[in-house]
Amino acid sequence: MVMRLLRPLHGWRAFFGEIGIVFVGILLALSAERLVQEYNWRQDARQARVAIKNELNLQRIDAVERLAVQRCLKGQISALYQKLSLHRGGMWIGMPMFVTQQGNSEAAQRVVVNGYRGPERRWVDEAWQTARSDGALDHLPAGEVSKYAQAYHRGYRILALQEQENDAGARLSVLAIDGPIDASVRANLLGTLAQADRANAYMELSAKALLGFLKPLLADLPANMVDPGINERITNQRAFRGECVQPLKMKQGSAVPI
Repeated sequence: MVMRLLRPLHGWRAFFGEIGIVFVGILLALSAERLVQEYNWRQDARQARVAIKNELNLQRIDAVERLAVQRCLKGQISALYQKLSLHRGGMWIGMPMFVTQQGNSEAAQRVVVNGYRGPERRWVDEAWQTARSDGALDHLPAGEVSKYAQAYHRGYRILALQEQENDAGARLSVLAIDGPIDASVRANLLGTLAQADRANAYMELSAKALLGFLKPLLADLPANMVDPGINERITNQRAFRGECVQPLKMKQGSAVPI
């Protein structure tokens, strides 16, 4: 008996042609889906870049503010140290840090008079954390992501120092009011002053370093996104702390420090 293969309806060539058409269609669909995904990732990466730069600009403003109030902070630490180092027990006459409580958001919810108080800022990183968690950073150049990471790391270091400063400031509140201070309390307070001085000094150095690092990284931000925020901070700090607030030397036409 002679066995014959069954013929496809339109022949083998037509059969494989139809398979080829289906295969090409699948490839085109997959390619189109990939293109859409790549487009969406590029959009996400672009939005992440904008959000991160705007957030780092806020850190730049925080750094400028920290440097602008150095005369106030160092002046209070120096005055407290000089008086406390000469104190030999007995009644202490309070030396509150000069602040104007009325109409300033930084003074909100405060009832305790401070012997020392620096600016308290959040050194925000929400945009950075969001971009890390949703994968947007994976679609930015590795070198660019590395620079952003370094900038945020500098902000984290300043935030850690700020927490140390806040702890010291709370323990220095006793120096803002009248009351007896014995030798043991005096020794502890001198140590606390040294802690506040160290934290502030390293924040000053770190703020300068951060500004230098951010200058080329944020060079494309227009002045109208930078200057108003800095000017507002300086104005508020002057209203809060007085004339000891000294704006930084700025380049012509911008509030960004040289």
